[in-house]
Amino acid sequence: MSSHRPVHTGHELSRARAHEGARGDRAPTPSGQTLQELMPDLQFPATREAILDCARRQNVERHLRAQLERLPDQPYPDAIDIARALSQVG
Repeated sequence: MSSHRPVHTGHELSRARAHEGARGDRAPTPSGQTLQELMPDLQFPATREAILDCARRQNVERHLRAQLERLPDQPYPDAIDIARALSQVG
């Protein structure tokens, strides 16, 4: 008599970990439009320091400020470029 025991390949664990971010373990990357709404007075092109200063003035949520602090120090032509950079730095 043989018992049926599932064979685990590790894929199940990978899928579970992939969904951790969806449950709120990691904040989602904001879109360019969301960034413009949160920081309407940000002037472009904007430097990393100008983005951080604006985020502080606008009282942007702490998790987003933490993401913005990881941006590379370079000029950003528009909010879409900031969103792209945020998606790359995680």
